[in-house]
Amino acid sequence: MTRVRLYVYDLSNGLARQLSPSIMGKQIDGIWHTSVVVFDREIFYGRGIQTASPGASHHGQPLQVLDMGETALDEDTFDEYLVEMMNHYTAEKYHLLDFNCNSFTSDCVGFLTGGTVPSWIKDLPSDFLSTDFGRALRPTIDRMYSGPTAESFPSTSHSTSGVSTSLSRSTTTASPVLNPGPPTSGLTSIASPIHVSTNLASFQSILTSHRAVVAFFTSATCGPCRFIEPTFEEIAEQKTRGVGSGLIAFVKVDIQVGAGHQLASRYSVRATPTFIMFINQQKKREIRGVNAPELRTQVDMLLFESFPPHAHLSLSLPHLEAVSTTPIMFRTIGSLDAVVAKLCHFIDSSALPEEEKASIKDTIESGILPFLKLQISPPGKSTVKPLSSLSPMLTKWAHASKSLTSALSTEQLFPVIDLWRIGFLSATVGTWVAGENANSSGVSPNIIFEFLKKAELKPLPRSFVLTLLKFFSNALGALPLSRQLLAPGPLRERLTSLAISQLLEEDNQVRATAASLVFNIASCTQAQRAETGGNNSLPPIHAGSDTDWEIEVLSAIIEGIRREENEEILHRLVAGLGLLLRLSPAYESQLSQLLEVFQVRKLLEEKASSVAKKADIVELTSEVGTKLCP
Repeated sequence: MTRVRLYVYDLSNGLARQLSPSIMGKQIDGIWHTSVVVFDREIFYGRGIQTASPGASHHGQPLQVLDMGETALDEDTFDEYLVEMMNHYTAEKYHLLDFNCNSFTSDCVGFLTGGTVPSWIKDLPSDFLSTDFGRALRPTIDRMYSGPTAESFPSTSHSTSGVSTSLSRSTTTASPVLNPGPPTSGLTSIASPIHVSTNLASFQSILTSHRAVVAFFTSATCGPCRFIEPTFEEIAEQKTRGVGSGLIAFVKVDIQVGAGHQLASRYSVRATPTFIMFINQQKKREIRGVNAPELRTQVDMLLFESFPPHAHLSLSLPHLEAVSTTPIMFRTIGSLDAVVAKLCHFIDSSALPEEEKASIKDTIESGILPFLKLQISPPGKSTVKPLSSLSPMLTKWAHASKSLTSALSTEQLFPVIDLWRIGFLSATVGTWVAGENANSSGVSPNIIFEFLKKAELKPLPRSFVLTLLKFFSNALGALPLSRQLLAPGPLRERLTSLAISQLLEEDNQVRATAASLVFNIASCTQAQRAETGGNNSLPPIHAGSDTDWEIEVLSAIIEGIRREENEEILHRLVAGLGLLLRLSPAYESQLSQLLEVFQVRKLLEEKASSVAKKADIVELTSEVGTKLCP
């Protein structure tokens, strides 16, 4: 028996763990690369199948070493398996997200021990890699697979014994890649991901990690298989992009490679080509022989059954679709010097120690004020500083803001909040705040939470309420921060309470500002839902408490519409209502009944004929009422 180990590396070299909170509002520990270590060799997949002495590859020393058990197979049998795999795991087929080093190691581990790679490793965080930062990180990861690397397997023309001899050599220094193929990688070539499975363990792993699976059973000697394979690849190309991406897998099983014959026997495959389709690990349908139209039809049916589209996607909603979903930002900036002067006056009159007063005023006058002036410079003259250079200043400002939140009354606090509102016009500030809030080891206080706690005091001055509503509207304009604010938890609860409590105020300006914030909440919520393509059966971004929260927001919007006589405020409320309803996963189960009970359709018809005057507002109000309300 021979021990099998898994070497685990982080391709981001710690950057994913360090920067993911500020980019995404959540922690991602690494972009994992794995290799199999057995028979005193480290074998991995990048630019083809490659080998090195354990720990001597270009990846350096592993971050973790996992014990995968023991294998009863001998080295020659494993080498024969690797030779068979060479035609499948080629450089040009490498796909960072779906057909990568972890796909290969999972296959190898399954062949050697019948086990599989842990799910936290094999499922790369594609949501992280699809962000701007993830794309920026790709060249760094790309270099891990380019240039001189560890030794590659020789071509299939070599004998098995030659392969064994070649692979047995220790590779302590980098050597050129043999037969590397086109200089592509999954980092720059996001091609159709087709998994390869050679044993029951790796196939079961694919079944458990994807809702829908299409398996193509083939063999190298099958002529009809070669005829239908381009169609299979084309379908995979079309169906794994956009809607359902990452949730459907197309798998190729060569019954003459590895333990592929056992897989064929397990599913009673007696001839090739055979296509078997699964939903939630259960076999649903099977196609035998060459029938391209039938294959396309059955895959479409599989997708429709697995991911039924939201009923509203079939509706024509031209007026709702014409509404800009870009968050409403409050960009008006008066005299910054006057705002700072007023704030410094409040600081001087506070009970803070003199030394702390001087320190806070210095942070404002020497750091924050010049930074904000730079951000509002005329186009072409403004300079966006990198986050790393701004962090020390923003950290000081966050601590100063917390001190001022405690020391100043609500009547005096609005200049502090207003400076942050202006700061959020720079996406860098929102990204920094999101990162500090998400990082449990962050050194800065959560200013958002501090401001919301202050908002619980009653009564609230008008200046404080208006500034805070604008502050949150601008905060939702920063994607990482908007995800944080709308995730279930105390922040969302307090933000929602603030927004909906002001929708019924008598002051028109307060109601209009609150309606803008509610619109932004609805817009950001729809944007997150749209990431799933409107598929009703996809796992919700936040399960459980979302429906109750949505009912709370919708009830407030409906009551606001019922009382509203101002056309512009009505416009924002109706648009927000439409955006929340359009892709709501709870529409059929709960929201439609709520709309019926509140007679929202009739309400919107009345508002369209009485309050709405402009043609676009009349049309939008009528459309939401007649098409989204029962």
